[in-house]
Amino acid sequence: MQLLKRLVVGFPIVLAAKVTSKELAKILLPQACSFLGIPVRSSLYFAAKNNDPPTKQNQPAPDNKPKVVPIPFLGLEKPLDIDTGIRLIQYSGLGWSVVELVPHLFEYLGL
Repeated sequence: MQLLKRLVVGFPIVLAAKVTSKELAKILLPQACSFLGIPVRSSLYFAAKNNDPPTKQNQPAPDNKPKVVPIPFLGLEKPLDIDTGIRLIQYSGLGWSVVELVPHLFEYLGL
């Protein structure tokens, strides 16, 4: 019975932490790379955004073209794949929830 209670409480918390960390990474990581001037590309998480045909709504104005400043000491000639960073943050959040969050919650609930 104790195992069932832990599964009912722990499993949804771990899934929620995974989804939350993934969504936060998808929002914050591209902004951080843009702020630092690191060119990025995405083949998985932002594929629909990259493959949309240019229309008047989603086509940037010629004057507002984003400028990418290369970072010379990193030697970045090609854009980095941002999907790897998103996965890193996602699985770090998942590991944190399994190791720290859920055991703390079990202790708090007396499970």
